[in-house]
Amino acid sequence: MEPPSASPRAGRGPWQELLLAVSLLISWNPPTTAQVTVESVPPNAAEGKDALLRVLNLPGDTAGLAWFRGETILPTHKILLYVIDTKVTTPGPAYSRRETIYPNGSLLFQNITLNDTGSYILQIINRKFETALVPGQLRVFQPVSQPLLTASNTTVTEDDSVVLTCSSSNTGVSIQWLFNGQILILTDRKKLSQDNSTLTIDPVRKGDAGKYECEVSNPVSFCKSDPVRLDVEESMSQPLLTASNTTVTEDDSVVLTCSSSNTGVSIQWLFNGQILMLTDRKKLSQDNSTLTIDPVRKEDAGKYECEVSNPVSFRKSDPVRLDVEEPVSQPLLTASNTTVTEDDSVVLTCSSSNTGISIQWLFNGQILMLTDRKKLSQDNSTLTIDPVRKEDAGKYECEVSNPVSFHKSDPVRLDVEESMSQPLLTASNTTVTEDDSVVLTCSSSNTGVSIQWLFNGQILMLTDRKKLSQDNSTLTIDPVRKEDARKYECKVFNPVRFRKSDPVRLDVEDKRNSTGLRLGSIIGIALGVLLGLALMAALGCLLLHTRSGRVSPCCDLKELRSPASTPGHGAAIRCTYPDSLPSSTAAVPMYQELQHPEKNIYCQINHKAEVAS
Repeated sequence: MEPPSASPRAGRGPWQELLLAVSLLISWNPPTTAQVTVESVPPNAAEGKDALLRVLNLPGDTAGLAWFRGETILPTHKILLYVIDTKVTTPGPAYSRRETIYPNGSLLFQNITLNDTGSYILQIINRKFETALVPGQLRVFQPVSQPLLTASNTTVTEDDSVVLTCSSSNTGVSIQWLFNGQILILTDRKKLSQDNSTLTIDPVRKGDAGKYECEVSNPVSFCKSDPVRLDVEESMSQPLLTASNTTVTEDDSVVLTCSSSNTGVSIQWLFNGQILMLTDRKKLSQDNSTLTIDPVRKEDAGKYECEVSNPVSFRKSDPVRLDVEEPVSQPLLTASNTTVTEDDSVVLTCSSSNTGISIQWLFNGQILMLTDRKKLSQDNSTLTIDPVRKEDAGKYECEVSNPVSFHKSDPVRLDVEESMSQPLLTASNTTVTEDDSVVLTCSSSNTGVSIQWLFNGQILMLTDRKKLSQDNSTLTIDPVRKEDARKYECKVFNPVRFRKSDPVRLDVEDKRNSTGLRLGSIIGIALGVLLGLALMAALGCLLLHTRSGRVSPCCDLKELRSPASTPGHGAAIRCTYPDSLPSSTAAVPMYQELQHPEKNIYCQINHKAEVAS
């Protein structure tokens, strides 16, 4: 069908009158003719193509047609006006030079754009100048471009996860997934995002390997992505790293082995988290599974790992720590005292120049059994025995060790002596005269003790007069001298303890006569006795005279002289005594007479008389 001419005519004709009428009629809305419809051909138009809004069942009395863009018939929205009789087309403000109107009212769009999408209104004017409005709809879509399919990883292992993403430059598209050319069946392991652009497979299984595609579409076109192939490898198991020894000494050798249950893997070695640098001391086997270090050096201590890998994954072993120890040196065992007595305490100390060692104690070659009396310090370096018992005597050793060596100390012998009791010091006599002899004896209940003698707090100096017995328990002083007087003590001791006796004081007197008294004392006693006898004789004569009234013949006091009796006997006094003592009435005269004595009233002392036995 030929499109009508759109050239305007000169002057004013019937079509101009119709146009004026249409202009007047747009202000009111007559009933819509039910039979007239507008359809889009195609229903969904592709951008850049042609599209037709086709009018069906146009009435026969139609006089003119007008197309408007939008949902209202505003003058500014008018595209074209067509007069049937004159076949004249008049463009409106919305005309874009790509629209063409046909006599049957259909509107053609050439080289359609996305902006052409929307609603349109066809205004039909009949010859009675009645109008009808018929709506139309044009949908324009951009043809889809090929989408891009990407994968987080195209080679994965079982139990891994993978994410495939379908990217499109178009909007408003639908996405469909294909697996090996078939629509993908979703499962609980295969899930799509809300807009279907992302496919997640977690965990991956061997059966998920194959060709994946995504297809994007809209109402006017569709396009598939290039396929992406997913390869699924068997799961990579963790390798096992073992060492011939994890604690070695310098100059030793060690072999580390990396074992994997997977085949076709590569092995790499790590030291302290870094790739291991090989040297002439560190060598790998042909398949890299074994690392040999020979000889070992201190700097080889640290953390070793092996890593196995294939093109899709890798796994590290658990680390193995290699400790390079120095051989321990001999420890030194010391004791606060090697000879002690029961109930004392002793501390033994084990000293080592090594660090990070263990210490064990031995008693008489056996592991020491701890008790409430035998206790170790927190680091086991000190053994305290408190109190000490007799059975604790013996040989003590300490042994230090680390994982590669051990060493014992030289033994220390502990001797336990019995408790020391106080000795008893006795003397044969504590008071002696010069030229006498004295024996002092020191007695102890302890055996195997030494004895020392003290004089006035100082060690006793032996002389030819002061001699000790063979066991030093007896001190003999013979003869005694004045300077030997004062305090004596004895001290008993063993290698760990001593005790002193209580002191014994020795008194040394001057030399005595045969009676045992000093000469001056003897003379004084004799004179006293004689004077006493004379007074008694005089008193007896006085009493006799007083009673008889006469004076008895008495000896002259001048005749008194020293007795000639045998030694030990006193002088004999011969007097005549009255039969009885004077009465009490005669006491006063007798006293008065004694105040004025006469010579003849004293009795005569016969110094020759013998003393009655």
